[in-house]
Amino acid sequence: MSCNKSILLILFVFYDIYACISFLRSQPLENEFKCCPHVDEYNLPRSDPPAYSSSYGWSNSSGLKYYEERICPMYAIYECNLNKNKDGTKVMIQFVKNNDKVIYEDVGEEHVAILVHCVNKEWVLNSQSFTSITCSQT
Repeated sequence: MSCNKSILLILFVFYDIYACISFLRSQPLENEFKCCPHVDEYNLPRSDPPAYSSSYGWSNSSGLKYYEERICPMYAIYECNLNKNKDGTKVMIQFVKNNDKVIYEDVGEEHVAILVHCVNKEWVLNSQSFTSITCSQT
C-alpha cells in the first residue's frame, strides 16, 4: 500500500511540474515584445548625405559599423570611422528620416560613436525614429 501511495505521489508531482513548465513556455518573455529587430535583420540603409545638410558632398568612403546586444536588442551603437586610405581628416554621422530630414548629426576627428535605443520595437535616437544613416568624411 505504501508503495502505491509513493508511486501516485511521484506521478502527481511530475504532472504538476509538467503543467507548470507547459504554462511557462506559453507565456511571452518579459522583454520579448519590447525587443528591436537585429540591425542586420532591420536592413537599415546607408544613404548619401541629404542635399543642403552639413555633410552634403562629403565622401561616402568612411566605414559604418554597428554593435548591438545579441539576445533581445535594446541598445545599439553606430560608429562612423575615417577611411585612412582616402583623403579626409574628419567624419560625420547623420541619422536621417525619410531621406531628407536630419534628426541628429555628430562630427569627429577619426570616429564618432552614437548610442541608439529601442522603443516599441523601433530604433530611436532622441525620441525620434530614423530610416537611414549617413557616414561620410572630408
